[in-house]
Amino acid sequence: MTGIKSFTSAGAKLILGDDSPLIKNNAVSSVQSVGGTGALKLGFELLKRAKPSIVYISNPTWEILYLYFS
Repeated sequence: MTGIKSFTSAGAKLILGDDSPLIKNNAVSSVQSVGGTGALKLGFELLKRAKPSIVYISNPTWEILYLYFS
């Protein structure tokens, strides 16, 4: 379940631009979330799977962001 296709496609075009080669080459994946916290959770789960050596979190920030990486 990735969301409403027309909505997620419009979001990708808004961020990357209508003429993006990534969009034209089907190299973009988009998902829709329930809300802001759900979107952050999805993004952090993706980052965890990529296993970055460093993750920068702003200070101040929401405490919940630290929980996503523990």
